[in-house]
Formats: sequence, structure tokens, C-alpha cells
Amino acid sequence: MDLSFGFDKTSIMVELVVFGDDFDPEDMTKKLSIVPDKLCRKGDSIKNLAIVCKESYWMLSTGDIESLYLENQLKEIIARLHPKKDEFIALKKELNVDCKIFAVVIIRDNQTPSIYFDSSVIDFIHEIDAEIDIDLYTHTD
Repeated sequence: MDLSFGFDKTSIMVELVVFGDDFDPEDMTKKLSIVPDKLCRKGDSIKNLAIVCKESYWMLSTGDIESLYLENQLKEIIARLHPKKDEFIALKKELNVDCKIFAVVIIRDNQTPSIYFDSSVIDFIHEIDAEIDIDLYTHTD
């Protein structure tokens, strides 16, 4: 698997994903007035791949960014969602969906990143009832 993504330095990507078996991700977009970076309905084909979505999802993503500070990307995602936090929490319950925050860290040239969560980040993740999944990869030439 090629994990270079065109970067020479350590990179981090954070995604907040809302997923569920039976919901229309466009409902999240309309009710929150937040345009996701990606969405897919259960059964839809995934662009450029010969597979279909096994469940529906609605995603906010930072994309891959050269960085040594995971918290910066987390705060970028939080800043996008925070103004609609209460609506998001209510909508999660109404639609019966789950939420997970994925962080993908690709370590290059022995540049080890900081993986730190201040109390405001921890509080926000707790308030929206999200799980955290951190994947660490080491890229060597």
C-alpha cells in the first residue's frame, strides 16, 4: 500500500463520520446547513471503486495535511461543527446514527507527531457521543 500521498513530512488527516444503516445523509446536510466533504447512501456505488456503501455515512474531513500536531486537525473539524453542536446531538438521536472520529497519521522521516487532546476537545467529543479511532503508519523510502 502506497502511503506517500505526495508528502515528504509527517501528515495527519482527521475525519468525523456519522454512519448508520438506514438514514439519508442529505438530511444531515439540510438540517445542519453544513456541507459534508463526503457522503454516501447505503447501496450507492463508491466513486472510482467497484464496491457499494454497506451503510450510509456523512463525513467532515481535513484531508491530508503536513503536520506534527493531531490536535490542530481535530480543532479544525470541531470548529466546523461546534456552531451546530446542539442540533447535531438532537439529529444523531433522531436519525439513530453513530459518530466516530478517525485520525490517520503517517509518520515520515522519523518525525513523530504530538497526539494530544486538551480538555475542550475531550469535552466536545464526549458531548457529541463520538468514538475515536487513531491509525498510525510509518512510511519509509
